[in-house]
Amino acid sequence: VSENVNLEWGCLVRKGWGVLLLSAFLGQAATTWATTPPSQLTSQAHKTTQAHKTTRAQEKTQTQERVRVLTSVAPLGLLVRELFGVDLDSVSTMSEQVNYHAPNVTPETVSRWTKVDWLIWLGPDSEPQLIPVIKRLQDVNPAMIVTRLNVESLSENQSTDNSAPQRVHNKSSDWTESEHSHAWLIPADVRQWAQQLLDEWLLRYPRVSTERADIVDAHARFVHDTMALESRWRHRFKTLTNRSFLQSHAAFDGLARAFDLEPIGALTTHHDVAIGLRDMMRVREQAQRHETRCVVVLPGEKIAIPPTLFSVPTRMQVIDPMGHTAWQKPIITSYTSFLNGVLTDLYGCLSDENE
Repeated sequence: VSENVNLEWGCLVRKGWGVLLLSAFLGQAATTWATTPPSQLTSQAHKTTQAHKTTRAQEKTQTQERVRVLTSVAPLGLLVRELFGVDLDSVSTMSEQVNYHAPNVTPETVSRWTKVDWLIWLGPDSEPQLIPVIKRLQDVNPAMIVTRLNVESLSENQSTDNSAPQRVHNKSSDWTESEHSHAWLIPADVRQWAQQLLDEWLLRYPRVSTERADIVDAHARFVHDTMALESRWRHRFKTLTNRSFLQSHAAFDGLARAFDLEPIGALTTHHDVAIGLRDMMRVREQAQRHETRCVVVLPGEKIAIPPTLFSVPTRMQVIDPMGHTAWQKPIITSYTSFLNGVLTDLYGCLSDENE
């Protein structure tokens, strides 16, 4: 009997302490609800809900965001479109908005450009005039990714034609100024840029791509298409008996070397200043010796060509190496189509097809 009484008493004691603790907790909760205004309680609950929604929205945005790209020139913008088109929010180019050779960037333009995610340019050797602009954009938006394409580091460019002479550049000094500043006209080099951009994209934006395989396939198609284009046009240019042409501006030297053509000179210098008498006499001698018939001028240029410069009738062809004309045409949405247009116009000038 004594043991039973002790057990029952212990149970009552434990139950008593449990009741006291529960009463204290409920009392504290009741005090909190009683002393906290209803509006504050509602606000706290709303903040908790909003924080949860914000986290989910950020996760959704990260998986569906599109990249905003700024390139120095239009052909690079066309290249980016061809490689990553489905995952881009927008692509803009500096050369379409400011004077490319002497950029004067306004604060409004800086504000617009600093909103991009990825900036692509050719680097200080090829585009020295853009150095202050690039630095200014990086100062305003340190988070912006800036990619400098490997122009001067290209060591060897393999042509699709095994019989063609290989272009080997062990030093940047091997390049002419024209090739440095218009390297996007050399398809073998652009293919190396495409690989560089693909590697950068997969490193920086792995969650943006709809499918990794789609991006890799787009790059493979680009390589195949440009190699086929290069091979086809090299064959067509070889059928011409005269592959010499005169330039109003030295912008096509790299393109001419890639396709084994013969640019005999230019009528203007880097700043569109007419060449001197000595250079003009040299051009005249080259034009008459090669019986040059083709003159390539830039859009909007008004070049006075002396009638005694050529010994045979000539054709004049307007070609835009900067890609501005192609950029504004809705039917040209890729670098491959831009380059094909340039080669088509040049071939028409060198051949008799325009007559």
